[in-house]
Amino acid sequence: MAEYDPAWPGMFETEARLLKRVLPPGFIVRMEHIGSTAVPGIAAKPVIDILAGVRDVEEARTIASPLLAPNGYTIWTGNPFTDRIMFIKGLPPAAVRRTHHLHMALLDGAMWDTLVFRDLLRADAAERVAYETLKRDLAIRFRDDRNGYTAAKSEHIQAAMQRARINVSR
Repeated sequence: MAEYDPAWPGMFETEARLLKRVLPPGFIVRMEHIGSTAVPGIAAKPVIDILAGVRDVEEARTIASPLLAPNGYTIWTGNPFTDRIMFIKGLPPAAVRRTHHLHMALLDGAMWDTLVFRDLLRADAAERVAYETLKRDLAIRFRDDRNGYTAAKSEHIQAAMQRARINVSR
């Protein structure tokens, strides 16, 4: 876990430009900076998460894989989801450390719900503090268990997103 780095939004912008340059025009319909690095002031694993909207996941796999590989991206073959694919930039042993996660997802897929949580964290200081405190605790408890860490965060995230949706609908 690293303290917030004001360079993270610029790192997203730089990578977004690269992706738009190496992928066919119109291939990515929408692109967003997600995850904790997209929330000013919150500590995070220093990996930039990018959500890219595509029209067809299988087409994305076929087209994007050979175009992204020369730019340091490896497809995550263990992905259990059918509405998205994930590419990792900086995957060892080819690189020293991960720098970016590229989530290519259908525009109407569940992955886009993460924007609700991102926007809640950006707008609500108390929620930022609560989430960061939870993440720091879980990072210690699940130091060598990425899946356990992610699963433990999900209950808090789902509850916060539900509260945000209720508040928006009022």
